[in-house]
Amino acid sequence: MPQRENFPWEAISTIAKVLEENSDKYGPGDWRRIDIREHIAHAIEHVWQHQLGDRTENHLDHALCRLAMVVALRERP
Repeated sequence: MPQRENFPWEAISTIAKVLEENSDKYGPGDWRRIDIREHIAHAIEHVWQHQLGDRTENHLDHALCRLAMVVALRERP
């Protein structure tokens, strides 16, 4: 288990912020109905857009959120 001071707590608040900012676009839990491969594709696209210099949105924040969704979905039975 990681030591508390080594845990990236900012990542948790970032995921929560992205979910909150997009709550008007999607219903509660709608992300659970999206295929894992689609979440991964969106995460890659966000990283790519960040690498290309697009700063119209926080692409790394969105990529992190998508990957967190992938982790949550892969853990489901």
